[in-house]
Amino acid sequence: MTMRSTTAPSPRTIAEEQHAKSCQTTIITSGQGFHLRHASLLAYAKQPGYAGRFDLLTVLCDPQKLATPLGHDLLTQLVADAMLALDAHQGEQILVAVPGDPTAVVEAFRRQFLQDISSYRKPINPNTPIIGLSLDEAPEPSESVVIACMEPRQWDQANTAPFLDQLVKVYGLDAHPDVLAMPGGARDVEGKMKRSALTIAQLQARHVERNWQRIILTCHEDCAVFGGNAAFHGPQDQRNKLTDRLKISRKVLQERFPRRALETAIVSIEGGKIAGIVHL
Repeated sequence: MTMRSTTAPSPRTIAEEQHAKSCQTTIITSGQGFHLRHASLLAYAKQPGYAGRFDLLTVLCDPQKLATPLGHDLLTQLVADAMLALDAHQGEQILVAVPGDPTAVVEAFRRQFLQDISSYRKPINPNTPIIGLSLDEAPEPSESVVIACMEPRQWDQANTAPFLDQLVKVYGLDAHPDVLAMPGGARDVEGKMKRSALTIAQLQARHVERNWQRIILTCHEDCAVFGGNAAFHGPQDQRNKLTDRLKISRKVLQERFPRRALETAIVSIEGGKIAGIVHL
């Protein structure tokens, strides 16, 4: 295991705890790295002066598909994940950023959101703003894909070295790798849940078009999907268990992408920011 500029997690201050759990915006966008960066800039421009942190949910297919019957299952999962983000991180708005006209996707998302909101485990504001943003078309496709959590401490413009830039540097990736972002990152690649099947289907369908050479699976410390820091007996126990989960996910994908380089990493989180990347 190679250590990359990491430190052991330390107890959080109250301010750090609040920072870790607060996030104004959930962005739903295309998994192409170029689109992700563009969506981030547009979100920042809509709220000048805000911290720049956002939950990130991406799809590897053309996001316009979400407004069609073929994309219904994926749309339903995105709505569920967006409600989880709003609940977990005190979110106040959802931005749907897609190439071309976002109107149809926003309306489809809003209908599903209002339909499913009553069945969510906690009250969610039915008047949550859902705003459409139009993205430029992406340049050349990437040869790599990163599977990551929606975690706002990773997707933070306020950091000097945002998560995507660190991955590009650590792994020697092209500037705009594809990103599949969802709650828990690579945690749900394996398993029998609906999300697992949708994840595998997205990866397989996009791989036919992309022909990725590298697939990078990540999880991060203090992830709420795993129960946070409190679910483990110290930093080493957490790292060991995250490593075990990543090994399982890697094995699942090796069976489906046998001739591709599969790599795993743990994102080290300390307080409100990334402390480094542990390359396994």
